[in-house]
Amino acid sequence: IDNKATETTVLTSLSDLYFKKKEYDKAKKCAEEALVIANQIDMFSNKKSVAESLYRVYEKTGDYKKALEYHVLYKDLSDSLRHEENAKKLVQQQVQFEFSEKKAKADLEQAKKDAVKESELHKQKTYTIFASIGLILLFALSIVIFRSQRKQKLVNIQLGKQKQQIEHQKQEITDSINYSK
Repeated sequence: IDNKATETTVLTSLSDLYFKKKEYDKAKKCAEEALVIANQIDMFSNKKSVAESLYRVYEKTGDYKKALEYHVLYKDLSDSLRHEENAKKLVQQQVQFEFSEKKAKADLEQAKKDAVKESELHKQKTYTIFASIGLILLFALSIVIFRSQRKQKLVNIQLGKQKQQIEHQKQEITDSINYSK
């Protein structure tokens, strides 16, 4: 197909060259050969170029019926190509739109996931902070209780010693009263 497309392009160029030299028969012959090949490979752009060349040749040679026929073919092919290009652009825009829409949905889903993750992290940090504060308070309370118990023990020991001293003094006083009687 590539060789035939190239051949069509070369023949069309030769036709245009002969047309500029006003060698209309040679221009017509090259253009007609190019049209046969363009029809075989069914390439709109090559057919369009050939139809335009044939239109100009027939117009210059005075065959207005054929000129009109190729002019109509040229316009139809031009319109078909334009419609084809527009359809391709439309499909491309549709694909781009769908891609953008999918990307936007994916971005939204990711944002939701990120928000949920952030919320979970915030909750976890909050729980960690409260747990840490609770442990610190519990530790501080444990120290206070431990010191309080230790103090109470020391006070109890001291009271026990004082009680023994008082009892011992009481016993001495009682013994001394009993002895003096």
